[in-house]
Parts: sequence; C-alpha cells; structure tokens
Amino acid sequence: MMQQSAVIRTMQQAMSQGDWARAIATGKQWRANGGIHWGITLNLAICLQRNRQGTPEQLSVLADEALRQSRGHPIARMGCAELAISMGRHEQALVLLESAAGALDSGVNPWPATQLRVQALSAIGRSEEAWEELEQWPVHERTLHWKMAAANHLIQLNAWQEAEEIYRSILAAQPNQAEANHNLGLTLLCQERWQEGWKQYEWRPGNPRRQHAHNPPESIPPLNGLSKTTVIVIGEQGIGDQIMMARYIPTLHQACRRLIVQPAQRLKRLLGRSLPDGIELLGPGELDLPQTEPVLIMGTGSLPLLCWDEDGIKSKKASWRLQPDKARTQQWRQRLKSMKGERRSVGIGWLGGSTGAEQRERAISDKDLTLLTESQDLMCIDLQYLPTGWEQLRSEWAQGCQEVLASPGEDLDETVGLIAALDHVVTTRQTIAHLAGAIGKQASVLVPQRREWRYIATEGSWNWYPNITCVQQHRRGQWRRELGLILNTTLLA
Repeated sequence: MMQQSAVIRTMQQAMSQGDWARAIATGKQWRANGGIHWGITLNLAICLQRNRQGTPEQLSVLADEALRQSRGHPIARMGCAELAISMGRHEQALVLLESAAGALDSGVNPWPATQLRVQALSAIGRSEEAWEELEQWPVHERTLHWKMAAANHLIQLNAWQEAEEIYRSILAAQPNQAEANHNLGLTLLCQERWQEGWKQYEWRPGNPRRQHAHNPPESIPPLNGLSKTTVIVIGEQGIGDQIMMARYIPTLHQACRRLIVQPAQRLKRLLGRSLPDGIELLGPGELDLPQTEPVLIMGTGSLPLLCWDEDGIKSKKASWRLQPDKARTQQWRQRLKSMKGERRSVGIGWLGGSTGAEQRERAISDKDLTLLTESQDLMCIDLQYLPTGWEQLRSEWAQGCQEVLASPGEDLDETVGLIAALDHVVTTRQTIAHLAGAIGKQASVLVPQRREWRYIATEGSWNWYPNITCVQQHRRGQWRRELGLILNTTLLA
C-alpha cells in the first residue's frame, strides 16, 4: 500500500495535469486498501466531479465524509463548497465559505475562497455582490485568476464584449493560455462572429487536434484540399452537439476521398439511416487506418470551421435532416391516438446538462411542470433521458407525465420515432431539442437567462433549427411564465 504522502502527491500531480482518471484511480485504490484521509477523500470527489463521474448523492457522501474526517477543517469546507457549486447548490456553498472564512490561517491564500464566492453569487443572479467581491481585490494583485473570474462573471451577465476584452488582455501576455483561448471563442460565437469564433473554438477541451492541454490545436487544411485524404470525424462532444454538427458531414463527404465517422454509440443507427451512402460509421475498435494515404483526424466540433464558407448555419444545399424509422413512427401515431382522445400529445424534456450546476440552470421544477401536466387538453409524454444512478429523479420531478418508454433516450432510434409522432415538444436546452430540430418537428425550447451560442434565435426562431421556437427565460430558476406563454400561444391556440 502506498504511503499517504505518496498518494496525496500523486493525486495532486495528476490534478495539475488535468489527468482526472489517474487521480481517481489512485484515490480509489487507497480507499479500497483501507486508507483514510480527508484530503484524499475530498480530492477524489473533486476529480470525479471534474471528470463528470458520480451522481450528486455519491459526491455528497464523499464531501460529508471529508468534513467528518477533517473535523470541519476550513480547507475541507472550501473543497466541499466547490463541489456544492458543481452540483448547483450555490446557497450551500456560500454557507460553507462563510463558515470557513474566519478559520483560515493568515498564511493561506484567500483568493480561492473569493473566486468560489464570486462563482456562486453570479450563478444565482446576485451579480452586484459578486462584482463587489471582485472590486475589493487589490488592483496590484489582479493577476490571471482574477481576470478569468471577472470575465466569467461577465459571461453570466451576457456581457460578451466586456468579457472579450478581458480574455484578449490575458492572451496578449499568455498567448497559449488554454481556458482564455477557449472562452474567447465562446464569447465570439455568442456575438455571432462565427468565423473568428470557430478558429478559437479549436481550443475546446476534448478536441482531438490538441495533443496536450497547454499546446495550441493543430491546424486543419482547407476543404478544397482534402480530395486525396481519408477524414476521420470523432464524436468528441455531447450527443446534442453531434446531431447539430452532422449537417456538415454531407459537404465533407463530397470533398474528401473517404469519410469515417465515429459517433456516440447511441447515435450510430440513427445516423446510419440519415447520412448519404458511402460514409462509414465505425466504433473506436473497428477502425483500420490506411497506411499509404493522408489521414485527417478531427472532432465534430471542428466541422463548422471546415465547412462554414460552404454551408454556414443554413446549408445552401437541400437541408439535411435526421430520418426517423417510418414504421416506428406509424406505430407510435397509432398508439398515441388510442391514448390521447381529443387531447394534444406533448413530449416533455425537463432536465438538461450532465452536472448539478447545469441541471439547476436548465431544469423545469415539478411545480412549474404542473402548468402543463394538469391541463385537461394535453397528454404529456416523458422524453427525459437519465443516466444510470439518476433514475429516482423521474418520480420526483416528472409526476403527471405519461411514461411510454421504459428508458427515454436510451434507444435514440425509438425516441426519435416517438418524437416524430407527437403533436409538439416542450424541452429545456438538451439533446431532445436537437432531435426535434433535426427531424423538423415543431417544438418550444426553454432557453436560460444566461445565453450561449447554440441557442441564438432571430425573432424567436432558433437559428440552427428554424422549425423550433426559443423561449427566453426572464428570471433565473423559474419557468412558469415561459410555460404559460407556450401553453396559451402554442399548445392551446
């Protein structure tokens, strides 16, 4: 069994390199061998969260364990505050930070606690208090971390130009600062400065053309230079993004010698029916790279950069769409007809995101959802996908929705067949929105107050999917006003 100090050192080194998997494996092995130390427990929980593993309940258990083991040590409270923010429990984080503030040793750097307070306050709309926290920081100590926190706070306020100025000031001094480069790309895309934005978006985490977290991404050759090249497109983003970016695949297919796409496994059958013949859909273990011809490996997030001049948001060619299985859709139409009577069938996606913070921002509360589920004129169908370990949320949040699929979203082919048969879809920002958009289904998407480039709309019509209406949130954490608008102007009109 490794010595405690060696375990801590190994985990900290892995965390500094962003190697969450190695840190997790080290911490789990220590605990499996009977090791007990609050710092290791806390770092394990933080790494699980950053690697998007573990349910909120599992992370909470580890956080509580670390607090008990440390006897409420202020550093443990700060770590638990970071976890609370990641789970969307911002008020709990503020309480933990307040309790830790007076107990920190004079030699401890106070910035991490300030940064966490700013993050929590910004997320719950207490923007003036968040800015006061930043303004109190001495001017001569406003280094990279302060600037990043200030810019991220401005993003919460949709102040894209001001955030852009800060990111550019950071990059003037540190051109390869990865987070600032990526965030600059997001601010440009949110301002619809697409071509500039896609270049910066190459700095996104997970891009296969970035070999190291701190290195610039490798450049991509122009579309007209790929006629002798085998191109491999890796689905490195979430399923919603993979669906949205699939519109560029036919253009790329025409330009390159051979096109191989590695989508998420759940998307493979649906894309296979929808993409042009000749495109190969393979899993990671099925790939046999050619040895005698040029090969370009890229992620789905790079497709707009490559194809923007040709396609933009709305292709100059015939619009590409996902193709539901016609037989499945017909079966669902018949089944829904027998269930709904004179009511309208409305599919509901009530959650979004893979972390608690994202879900808090996007979720429809059970109370707000009753505005639709209690209407005598609607039959609400649960479309919400839940990963393993999250199933209990269905009974807590989606009461009043009919469950016609055992595991909505698990079989995307079945789910999209059901969506095609519905009268309408109401959903938060998530995969269901992209599925409805990509098959041309009329739908309403609830867009949080903090905007982002994927959900930019023109006069309410979603730019990426004109068949869908985006309904902008007016107050954080509440959707009742927006659901009432959808109910009265669309569903019952």
